[in-house]
Amino acid sequence: MAKKSNKTLPDVPKKGARLPSGGEINETVIAFLKDGLKKGLFEAVLVPVKVPSDESYAWVLTENEELLDRANILPPIMPVQGAKAISSLTKHGEAVRKFAAVMRPCEIRATVELNKLGQAELGNIFLISVDCPGVMPLETYLEDPKKGADTFVKAAKEGDTTVMRPFCQIGNYPGITAADV
Repeated sequence: MAKKSNKTLPDVPKKGARLPSGGEINETVIAFLKDGLKKGLFEAVLVPVKVPSDESYAWVLTENEELLDRANILPPIMPVQGAKAISSLTKHGEAVRKFAAVMRPCEIRATVELNKLGQAELGNIFLISVDCPGVMPLETYLEDPKKGADTFVKAAKEGDTTVMRPFCQIGNYPGITAADV
Protein backbone atom coordinates (compact mmCIF):
# COMPACT_ATOMS: atom_id res chain seq x y z
CA MET A 1 0.00 0.00 0.00
CA ALA A 2 1.23 3.50 -0.83
CA LYS A 3 2.65 5.60 1.96
CA LYS A 4 0.47 8.63 2.62
CA SER A 5 1.80 11.86 4.04
CA ASN A 6 0.33 12.78 7.42
CA LYS A 7 2.55 15.81 7.94
CA THR A 8 1.18 18.85 9.66
CA LEU A 9 2.65 22.24 9.05
CA PRO A 10 4.59 23.70 11.95
CA ASP A 11 3.26 26.73 13.75
CA VAL A 12 5.52 29.30 12.10
CA PRO A 13 4.98 32.98 11.45
CA LYS A 14 3.49 33.55 8.03
CA LYS A 15 5.46 36.04 5.95
CA GLY A 16 3.26 36.41 2.91
CA ALA A 17 -0.29 36.50 1.66
CA ARG A 18 -2.36 33.50 0.63
CA LEU A 19 -3.90 33.17 -2.81
CA PRO A 20 -7.00 30.95 -2.86
CA SER A 21 -6.82 28.57 -5.83
CA GLY A 22 -10.46 27.62 -6.25
CA GLY A 23 -9.39 24.62 -8.32
CA GLU A 24 -6.38 23.86 -10.49
CA ILE A 25 -3.37 25.44 -8.79
CA ASN A 26 -1.17 25.79 -11.90
CA GLU A 27 -3.89 27.68 -13.80
CA THR A 28 -4.60 29.90 -10.78
CA VAL A 29 -0.95 30.88 -10.31
CA ILE A 30 -0.36 31.44 -14.04
CA ALA A 31 -3.45 33.70 -14.17
CA PHE A 32 -2.10 35.57 -11.12
CA LEU A 33 1.28 36.01 -12.85
CA LYS A 34 -0.29 37.28 -16.08
CA ASP A 35 -2.42 39.72 -14.09
CA GLY A 36 0.65 40.89 -12.16
CA LEU A 37 2.52 41.52 -15.42
CA LYS A 38 -0.43 43.46 -16.89
CA LYS A 39 -0.78 45.59 -13.75
CA GLY A 40 2.96 46.25 -13.50
CA LEU A 41 3.40 44.56 -10.12
CA PHE A 42 6.52 43.00 -11.61
CA GLU A 43 8.20 43.26 -15.01
CA ALA A 44 9.04 39.61 -15.61
CA VAL A 45 8.51 36.13 -14.19
CA LEU A 46 11.02 33.39 -13.37
CA VAL A 47 9.24 30.06 -13.70
CA PRO A 48 9.91 26.44 -14.76
CA VAL A 49 8.84 25.94 -18.38
CA LYS A 50 8.61 22.67 -20.30
CA VAL A 51 11.32 22.52 -22.97
CA PRO A 52 10.31 21.91 -26.62
CA SER A 53 11.29 18.21 -26.47
CA ASP A 54 8.68 17.80 -23.68
CA GLU A 55 11.19 15.75 -21.68
CA SER A 56 12.40 18.30 -19.14
CA TYR A 57 11.99 21.77 -17.71
CA ALA A 58 14.15 24.89 -17.71
CA TRP A 59 14.05 28.08 -15.66
CA VAL A 60 12.92 30.94 -17.88
CA LEU A 61 12.84 34.64 -17.01
CA THR A 62 10.17 36.09 -19.27
CA GLU A 63 7.75 38.94 -19.72
CA ASN A 64 5.96 37.01 -22.49
CA GLU A 65 2.50 36.00 -21.26
CA GLU A 66 2.16 33.36 -23.99
CA LEU A 67 5.30 31.58 -22.78
CA LEU A 68 3.71 31.33 -19.34
CA ASP A 69 1.16 28.94 -20.87
CA ARG A 70 4.01 26.36 -21.07
CA ALA A 71 4.95 26.97 -17.44
CA ASN A 72 4.45 24.36 -14.77
CA ILE A 73 4.83 25.76 -11.28
CA LEU A 74 5.26 22.26 -9.82
CA PRO A 75 7.03 20.19 -12.47
CA PRO A 76 7.53 16.52 -11.64
CA ILE A 77 11.33 16.94 -11.61
CA MET A 78 13.89 19.48 -10.46
CA PRO A 79 16.71 19.48 -13.04
CA VAL A 80 18.04 22.76 -11.60
CA GLN A 81 17.28 24.02 -8.10
CA GLY A 82 15.41 27.36 -8.17
CA ALA A 83 17.84 28.93 -5.69
CA LYS A 84 20.64 28.26 -8.18
CA ALA A 85 18.64 30.07 -10.87
CA ILE A 86 18.16 33.10 -8.58
CA SER A 87 21.83 33.02 -7.61
CA SER A 88 22.87 32.98 -11.28
CA LEU A 89 20.60 35.92 -12.08
CA THR A 90 21.80 38.02 -9.14
CA LYS A 91 25.46 37.06 -8.88
CA HIS A 92 26.50 40.60 -9.86
CA GLY A 93 24.06 42.31 -7.51
CA GLU A 94 20.41 43.14 -7.05
CA ALA A 95 18.08 42.51 -9.99
CA VAL A 96 17.67 45.62 -12.13
CA ARG A 97 14.06 44.74 -12.97
CA LYS A 98 11.34 43.64 -10.56
CA PHE A 99 10.43 40.03 -11.15
CA ALA A 100 8.33 37.31 -9.58
CA ALA A 101 9.99 33.94 -8.95
CA VAL A 102 7.73 30.91 -8.59
CA MET A 103 9.51 28.18 -6.65
CA ARG A 104 8.93 25.25 -4.34
CA PRO A 105 9.15 25.98 -0.59
CA CYS A 106 12.52 24.19 -0.33
CA GLU A 107 13.86 26.32 -3.19
CA ILE A 108 12.74 29.50 -1.46
CA ARG A 109 14.34 28.41 1.81
CA ALA A 110 17.57 27.67 -0.11
CA THR A 111 17.35 31.10 -1.78
CA VAL A 112 17.06 32.79 1.62
CA GLU A 113 20.11 30.85 2.83
CA LEU A 114 22.11 31.82 -0.29
CA ASN A 115 21.13 35.43 0.40
CA LYS A 116 22.49 35.13 3.95
CA LEU A 117 25.77 33.84 2.48
CA GLY A 118 25.95 36.70 -0.01
CA GLN A 119 25.40 34.35 -2.97
CA ALA A 120 21.97 35.68 -3.99
CA GLU A 121 20.30 39.08 -3.79
CA LEU A 122 16.58 39.31 -3.04
CA GLY A 123 16.01 42.98 -3.87
CA ASN A 124 13.35 43.45 -6.58
CA ILE A 125 12.34 39.77 -6.36
CA PHE A 126 8.79 38.79 -5.41
CA LEU A 127 8.84 35.18 -4.11
CA ILE A 128 5.81 33.00 -4.85
CA SER A 129 5.33 29.42 -3.70
CA VAL A 130 2.72 26.71 -3.23
CA ASP A 131 2.51 23.65 -1.02
CA CYS A 132 4.67 20.97 -2.63
CA PRO A 133 4.11 17.21 -2.91
CA GLY A 134 7.80 16.64 -3.72
CA VAL A 135 9.69 15.80 -6.91
CA MET A 136 10.46 12.53 -8.63
CA PRO A 137 14.02 11.26 -9.05
CA LEU A 138 15.29 12.60 -12.39
CA GLU A 139 16.42 9.20 -13.67
CA THR A 140 13.00 7.65 -12.95
CA TYR A 141 11.21 10.44 -14.80
CA LEU A 142 13.56 10.33 -17.81
CA GLU A 143 12.91 6.59 -18.37
CA ASP A 144 9.48 7.61 -19.71
CA PRO A 145 8.62 11.32 -19.26
CA LYS A 146 4.93 10.89 -20.16
CA LYS A 147 4.47 8.04 -17.69
CA GLY A 148 6.56 9.94 -15.12
CA ALA A 149 4.36 13.03 -15.42
CA ASP A 150 1.20 10.93 -15.04
CA THR A 151 2.66 9.10 -12.03
CA PHE A 152 3.62 12.42 -10.42
CA VAL A 153 0.15 13.94 -10.86
CA LYS A 154 -1.56 10.84 -9.44
CA ALA A 155 0.83 10.65 -6.48
CA ALA A 156 0.46 14.38 -5.75
CA LYS A 157 -3.34 14.14 -5.73
CA GLU A 158 -3.29 11.08 -3.46
CA GLY A 159 -0.56 12.33 -1.12
CA ASP A 160 1.63 9.35 -2.06
CA THR A 161 5.25 10.24 -1.33
CA THR A 162 6.72 6.84 -2.24
CA VAL A 163 7.50 7.92 -5.83
CA MET A 164 9.20 11.13 -4.71
CA ARG A 165 12.89 11.64 -3.99
CA PRO A 166 13.96 10.37 -0.56
CA PHE A 167 14.56 13.92 0.70
CA CYS A 168 11.01 14.88 -0.30
CA GLN A 169 9.63 11.87 1.56
CA ILE A 170 11.11 13.16 4.81
CA GLY A 171 10.73 16.89 4.14
CA ASN A 172 9.49 18.58 7.28
CA TYR A 173 7.98 21.74 5.80
CA PRO A 174 6.20 21.26 2.46
CA GLY A 175 4.31 24.54 2.84
CA ILE A 176 5.22 28.16 2.30
CA THR A 177 7.06 29.91 5.08
CA ALA A 178 9.38 32.44 3.45
CA ALA A 179 7.43 33.37 0.32
CA ASP A 180 5.69 36.68 -0.34
CA VAL A 181 2.66 34.79 -1.73
